[in-house]
Amino acid sequence: MSFRVVKVGGSLFKSNQIGTAVDRWLRQKSTKPTVLVTGGGIWADQIRRLDAETCLSSHQAHWLAVRAMSLTTILLANLMERSTWIQEYSELKFWLEHQQAIQGKKQRQAIAVFDTENFLQEVEPSAPGTELPKSWDVTSDSIAARLAEVTGADELILLKSIKASVDCPQTAAHDGIVDSYFPQIAAALRARAVPCRIETDKLMAPATSCDGPTDGNWVD
Repeated sequence: MSFRVVKVGGSLFKSNQIGTAVDRWLRQKSTKPTVLVTGGGIWADQIRRLDAETCLSSHQAHWLAVRAMSLTTILLANLMERSTWIQEYSELKFWLEHQQAIQGKKQRQAIAVFDTENFLQEVEPSAPGTELPKSWDVTSDSIAARLAEVTGADELILLKSIKASVDCPQTAAHDGIVDSYFPQIAAALRARAVPCRIETDKLMAPATSCDGPTDGNWVD
């Protein structure tokens, strides 16, 4: 089945038009089903700051940041009228199977906003491929890519607040455009000929068109 995974960068939630802007952006794409994964935004940023200043372990910080992604998932789902909010991986599989069954019959684009916490806890560690580290080396970039790998998506888009390229994932990671683990998972996707790219949208960008790396580390 043909479907895409799109990571909606957390920095884009600084825009009060995030729901309508994502919806408009998707209307410009082909109508194949789309699974949206959200970045943790300012909530994940604050967890990173606390991690640097307190005795949080990297494991604890990782799961708190994943919980922050759950918050932005709910927020985006509530701001997009034509989306379906999904929490459980089993529900996502059913949704994808349903989209395949009605392919050619539907008239409007199907959009799922997926909370990855259950997937990361119950499914991802034992799924084919390399398990994601539980550290700041992994952000929503690699989580979205891993979801694309496990579900068999045929396209991955990282929707961010800056114009950039992942033609060379190692360079993108070095420049703080994607997290440091992303090159490894991107290589696994490209081995299956799954295209990965970064896109941006001026209506979703924050007041400054180009965010600096979050806390000096990466651009969400």
